[in-house]
Amino acid sequence: MVYAKSSKNCYLIPTRIDVALKIVTSVNLSHPVFGDALVEVTGVSRSYVHQCCTILVNNNILLGKRGYRGGYLLARSPEDIKVIEVINAVSKPEDRANITRIVTKHLLEQSEGLTISDLNKEIEDEKH
Repeated sequence: MVYAKSSKNCYLIPTRIDVALKIVTSVNLSHPVFGDALVEVTGVSRSYVHQCCTILVNNNILLGKRGYRGGYLLARSPEDIKVIEVINAVSKPEDRANITRIVTKHLLEQSEGLTISDLNKEIEDEKH
């Protein structure tokens, strides 16, 4: 579990969701991102990154390209990928059960219209 802070509260987010969101916000539409770069960004093992990426590929969130110039790309524009899609893709039923109803409701309400593009903008704003 990972702590996520909002302006008012602190929430526990399952690691798989945290890693998946870090992966999706680190990839783009035009240049494949290598698995090793995603390992560095997420701070988890190569096999865990591969497992999350496979799930995201299977849910049409990422594209996986094999070969020398391979890597991962977004399957669609960041404006077309909802955060809730990523959460639903990687969440296990037991993960959902472990998140309290209040936090789940809040996250779903707050993320329903949120896109990966929105997250990228917030990340960039925090860097400056």
